[in-house]
Amino acid sequence: MLEEKYINFVEEWCEVLEHKAFARENGTYSKNQKTTYFWFKINKKYTKIIKTSHGQDSVHAFLYNQTLDIYKAANWAAPAKGKRFNLLEDFDRILEMCDPSGGYLYNKKGLKVYVEDV
Repeated sequence: MLEEKYINFVEEWCEVLEHKAFARENGTYSKNQKTTYFWFKINKKYTKIIKTSHGQDSVHAFLYNQTLDIYKAANWAAPAKGKRFNLLEDFDRILEMCDPSGGYLYNKKGLKVYVEDV
């Protein structure tokens, strides 16, 4: 299970993702209501970061509860191989780079990606 002290990090990450999604859809200072929400579900091994947009749910990312490594979602139930970030080590960078579509989680040239099996 994810330790209580790290839940604030995940909540802030979700809030930043929501803010960026709203700004992308409506403009930064729009008075429209949000249509995209990010939330998380803590499971035994992984915490799922879930995106709800217009009533449709999809997994944005997985957070490994023991090491706080972040993985791109391969599908609803499993992460892709190779950690992308660590929540504690890269937190400021995650908040700066994150985008609602998850592009920052793809392996890209020049992006520090940790390649190891889960």
